[in-house]
Amino acid sequence: MQDDRSISKSEDLMRSSRDRTRMGGPAKYTPKLFVNFRLDQQIPADNFYKILKQVLDLKFIYEDTKDVYSHTGRPGIDPVVFFKILLVGYLENVCSDRALERLFQLRLDLLYFIDHDIGDKVPDHSMIYERNISRSGSGLYDL
Repeated sequence: MQDDRSISKSEDLMRSSRDRTRMGGPAKYTPKLFVNFRLDQQIPADNFYKILKQVLDLKFIYEDTKDVYSHTGRPGIDPVVFFKILLVGYLENVCSDRALERLFQLRLDLLYFIDHDIGDKVPDHSMIYERNISRSGSGLYDL
């Protein structure tokens, strides 16, 4: 008898749990190990940054910055990515390097704009700050 009651109680709990989920109850997030996800397919075609990425040609930046960027030592931020980060800061009216880093962590369209994927690490605020300070007198990235 004891076993029958415990089985029926567990069935009732499972059933009520399923009913709550179907009826708008609490949903539980379950992370997936493998996900079929393409960032470029998730950004709408009319997104401002997707359009800007298609029409903006920044290849000239590599030539303009080749004397400023070192080929030895710790690898820095790609100059085009750095320019795009500053451009987004200007367009989104973000003045803080930490806020700019956080913005890129939260928005998929901005990751796509700087050619990063979901798993890629966004340049942190200290790297952005260091590049701003070291390039401030050169006029390279003056917006």
